[in-house]
Amino acid sequence: MITNESHAAQVRSWRSSLFFLLTTISLVFSGLVAAPVQAVDSIPTQESWQATADPVSADNSWQELAKYAEAPIAELTLAVADGFLELSIVRDVNGEPSFSSMQLDSKEDLSSALRELAADPTVVAVDQVRQVKTFADPTYGAQQWSLPAINAKLIDISTAGKDVKIAVIDSGVNSTNPDLSGGQVLDGVDYSDLPSDASCTSAGSGRKDPNGHGTHVAGIIAASGIGIRGVTPAVKILPVRVLDEFGSGDSTDVACGIMWATDNGAQIINMSLGSEVQNASITAAVIYAIENNVVVIAAAGNNALTTNNPNYPASDDGVIGVGATKSDGTWASFSTFGPAVDVSAPGYQILSTCSAPEALKTACTDSDGDSNYEFLNGTSMAAPHVSAVVAIILAQYPLLTPAKVLEMLQATSGLGNGIRIDDKLGFGVVNATALMPGGSTRAQDIAIAAEAARLAAEQAPAPAPAPAPAPAPAPAPVVAMPTIGESLKISSVKKRQFKVAVTAPKGSETWVQRKSGKKWITVNKIKSKTSTAIKVSTSGTYRIRIVPPAEKVNFKTFSVKKRQLEVPVTAPKGSEIWVQRQSGKKWITVKKIKSKTSIIIKVSGSGTYRIQIVAPAAKVNSEAFKVK
Repeated sequence: MITNESHAAQVRSWRSSLFFLLTTISLVFSGLVAAPVQAVDSIPTQESWQATADPVSADNSWQELAKYAEAPIAELTLAVADGFLELSIVRDVNGEPSFSSMQLDSKEDLSSALRELAADPTVVAVDQVRQVKTFADPTYGAQQWSLPAINAKLIDISTAGKDVKIAVIDSGVNSTNPDLSGGQVLDGVDYSDLPSDASCTSAGSGRKDPNGHGTHVAGIIAASGIGIRGVTPAVKILPVRVLDEFGSGDSTDVACGIMWATDNGAQIINMSLGSEVQNASITAAVIYAIENNVVVIAAAGNNALTTNNPNYPASDDGVIGVGATKSDGTWASFSTFGPAVDVSAPGYQILSTCSAPEALKTACTDSDGDSNYEFLNGTSMAAPHVSAVVAIILAQYPLLTPAKVLEMLQATSGLGNGIRIDDKLGFGVVNATALMPGGSTRAQDIAIAAEAARLAAEQAPAPAPAPAPAPAPAPAPVVAMPTIGESLKISSVKKRQFKVAVTAPKGSETWVQRKSGKKWITVNKIKSKTSTAIKVSTSGTYRIRIVPPAEKVNFKTFSVKKRQLEVPVTAPKGSEIWVQRQSGKKWITVKKIKSKTSIIIKVSGSGTYRIQIVAPAAKVNSEAFKVK
C-alpha cells in the first residue's frame, strides 16, 4: 500500500512542476523518512521551479489532477540525499497517461534529470516511488460470518454478478486453490518480477501468489463454496500482480496495473492497498479508469490507532473508499476513518482462501493444518465485499457510471435511508440483497432514471453550435529572418565551453541541444545576446537553435455553456489555434489545433474561454559540432 498523506496545499503548474517522487510501494503502510540536506545550487528551488496554481476540481483533466498530486522539488532533494532516489515519470502519450521510472544516485543526477525532463513536452509530472502495503493482519479463529452481515447468504449465486470482470490489483491470485480453480480466475498480468526500468511490461499471467494476500481478497469475492463461499462466485477475476512475495511493489507498477485492467475489460478494480502519500502516477491512472466507466474501490487503511491519516487511492476523487466492521456490525478500531470512507463492510476475522503452499510464511499460515484457508483482519478484507456487491449492480445495469453506482450503494447501505452515518462507517454496511433484482426500490429508481437519461441523451438531436465569437484579426505574417543563419557562429569549443555569436530579433531564444540517438534534446534555453559564453555538463554532439518569438493574437473572452463553438480564422500556414480556459487569474491551454479557415471546437467543461492564434516562429539551426 502506499502511505497516505493530506493533499498538498499548493498545485504546481504544468511546465514548472513536472516532477513527482515515486517511492517503492511496500504492502505495508510506511512513510518516507529522509534526512535534511543543504540546498544545492544546481537543483531549482521550489519557488523558481514550481509556480502556484489554482486548486483543481472534479472538472479537471487527468493531466491537471496528476500535477496536483506530485511532490515538491524540496522533497526530491531530501530523498536523494540518502544516495538513492527512484523517480516515476508520467507522460501524455496521445492523450493517455504513460508511466516509466528512473533511478538516481546523487543531487547532480537529480538536477540533470529534472532539466532534461523539463525539456520533454510529453512529461506531465514526476513523483517518487512510494511505499505501499496491504491492509491485512493475520489472526485465527471465529467463523465465516461476513455473508449474513451483508445480507449475501441467501442471494442467487448463479446470477449475482454473473460474468462481471473484477480486477484484483494485489499480490497475484493462486488459481490452484480448490475454491478458485473452477474457471473464475482469468489470465491477468504480472508486473512484480521485473526490473524497475521495465515499466508496464508483463512478466506473467498474475495467477501465482507467493504472498497470499491477493488470493485471500479474490476468495472473499469469488470462492466457489468447496471450503468457503465468496459473495459472488459467478464473477470473473482478473489477477493483476504488482506486489512480490513480501508484499512490496512500487507505485509505477500499481498505475500500470490500473491502466492494464481498464484496457482489458475490467468493470471493477479492487485495490486492497494504499499509502498515506498521494501518488501522481496512481492518481492519473485512477482518473483514466473512472473516465472509462470503471468502478474503482479501495481499502480505507488500518492506521486509525496511530496517525489516522487519509490513505490513497481510497482518498482520490471518484474512488469508493471502504471501512471495516466487526461481527456485531460496529466499527473496527483499526479502520482508518474520515470523509474518504463511503461505505463499510466486514473486515475482522474474515475467513477466505490462501495460497498454499506458496505463502506459508507471509499472509497465510499453517496454524490449523490447512494452509488453503486463513483468517485475516483489515480494510483489505472489507473492500472486496464491496467489489462483489457492486458486481451485483453491474450485472443488471452494465452501463451505469461509477458515480451512479456509488449513489446506489449510499441509498441501500446501513439503514437504507440514504443518510451518511459518520466518518467511521460512511453510509453504513453494504446490503447485497437490496441490490438484487426485486430488492430496494430506491436503488432501482436510481438505476432506471440513470438508464433513461442515458438513452435520452443518445437519441437527442445534436445541439446547435454556440454562436461564433467575433472573428479574430488575422495575425501578422510569419517574420522571415534570413540574416540569422549568416550571423550565427560558434567558436572556442574547449573544456565543454564555447561562445555563440548571433544577430537575432528582440525576444529570440538561443537553445542548446545535445544529440541523443536520432533526437535532439534541449539542455538549456537562454535569451539571445550578441555574444554568449555557454558551458555544458556532458561531452557529445551539440547544435545551437535560434528561435525568434512567435506572433500571438488573442480573441476577446467569451462564455461557453453548451460546450461547443465555431471559430472562423485567417492565419499563416503552420499556425495553431490554442483554446484556453480561465482559472482564477490564469489562462490554462486545454486544446491545441492546427489552424483552418473555420473549425468547430468542443470543450469538456463550461466556463470562460478565449482563443489564441499562434503563428509559427522561424527556427534556424547551427551545424552540429563536437564537445569533449
